[in-house]
Amino acid sequence: MRGFTFIEMIVVVALVGVLSIMVGDSVLAFFRANYSSAGQSNSVTAAQGALDAIIKDLREADYGADGSYPVVSISPDAMTFFSDTGLNGTAERITLELSGTSLTRSITDPAGIPPVYPNISTTGTMANNVQNISEGQALFRYFDSSGNEITDFSQTKAVASVTVTVSVNSDPRLTAFTLQSSATLRNVRNEPL
Repeated sequence: MRGFTFIEMIVVVALVGVLSIMVGDSVLAFFRANYSSAGQSNSVTAAQGALDAIIKDLREADYGADGSYPVVSISPDAMTFFSDTGLNGTAERITLELSGTSLTRSITDPAGIPPVYPNISTTGTMANNVQNISEGQALFRYFDSSGNEITDFSQTKAVASVTVTVSVNSDPRLTAFTLQSSATLRNVRNEPL
C-alpha cells in the first residue's frame, strides 16, 4: 500500500484551489451580467411606459380650464402643457422634466371658480437612469405645422408636434438604449404667433 507524499498533497490542494477560483470567478461574472441585464431591462421597460404615457398626454393636449393655450413652455429637457389626464373633462397642467437622470411628471389640477392652477402639484418619477443629458440628446424636439423644427423656445404657439427621445442606461459598461416616439397635438388650433 502506497500513500500520497506531502508534495503530491500540496500540488492537489493548489490545483483544487486554482480551479475553485476559476469556477468562482466564472459564476460571479455570470451573476453580474445577469444582474446588469435585468437592471437594463427594468430601466427600458420603465422608460417605454413613460414614453407611452407622455405621447398619450401630448396627443390629448388641450386648452387649460382657465382658457390658457395648450402649450405653456418648452425647452430641450422640459415641457409644460395642459391635458385631461384624469379623463374628467378638465385639463390638468402637466410639467415633464428631466432632472439629472430622472424623468419626472408634475400634475396640477385646476381649483376654484373661475378655475386657476395653484402652485400645488403632484410630482412623480416616470423613469430613472435616463441618460439624455450625458448623451447630449434633447428629451423634446418641437415642430411647427410645416414640419420645421422650432429652436426659439418662446414660440409655444407654433408647436404642432413633439418628438420625445429617451435614452436609458442602468450600467455604464453597457450602451444606452434609445426609445423615440412622436405626437401631433390634436386639439390645438392654429393661432397667430
